[in-house]
Amino acid sequence: TSSVAVLPTGITSIAWSPDGKSLAYTKPNGIILDLVVSDAIGKNPKNIFKTPVRDAKISWPSADRIVFATPPSGMAEGYLFAYTRSTGAFEKIFGAAYGLQTLWSPFDTRMIASYAPRGGERILTKILNPFDPERRDSREPPVATISEKCAFAGKQELWCAVPRSWAGSQPLPDKYLSGEFNSTDRILKIDLTKNTAEELFNENTFDISTLIAAAEKNYLFFVSRRDGTLWSLKVK
Repeated sequence: TSSVAVLPTGITSIAWSPDGKSLAYTKPNGIILDLVVSDAIGKNPKNIFKTPVRDAKISWPSADRIVFATPPSGMAEGYLFAYTRSTGAFEKIFGAAYGLQTLWSPFDTRMIASYAPRGGERILTKILNPFDPERRDSREPPVATISEKCAFAGKQELWCAVPRSWAGSQPLPDKYLSGEFNSTDRILKIDLTKNTAEELFNENTFDISTLIAAAEKNYLFFVSRRDGTLWSLKVK
């Protein structure tokens, strides 16, 4: 739109509400991290929670829950904590897992989690609903990749960029996130019902991140990490 929202300085992470009508963001406050919720243009901010997990980043997967994730490293255990707005409860919902990174589905409260054995030797991937303690919907897709290389194209469909080789990337995901390692990826369509993978694209030397699937599933957009350019791929 033509409107511009000016947010406070010092914000460390930010997330839209699922309905797009609100913003949540975090700001350091001494040794504490404040969680603030405002309307969609940044007005009427309210401090709703404080946590000592000062380096956490937030996501907002469901109307009542805002999730805090600790920074990912193959050398350190990572966790997810959920703050429930209606009750004020703050609890661990996933972890410990080394190198933990997550991507939430826009269709339900499932996520793709990528993590690593201690030391970051390789990447492991799992699809699950962390709010279900019994993990009844948990599964391992047929290929493993870093969660930020994926996009949910449907409730049971996942599109992921998968490195052709991880050689020279250890420890993971540290070297990848620092830019010391650039992968060369192919793009796969994963059917979560059948747990099968179909190749969509396998050309050039793209290091792919920030995938977005068009609603009609006829285009896939991504950022090339090698030079920061934006690309579109027409899906047949």
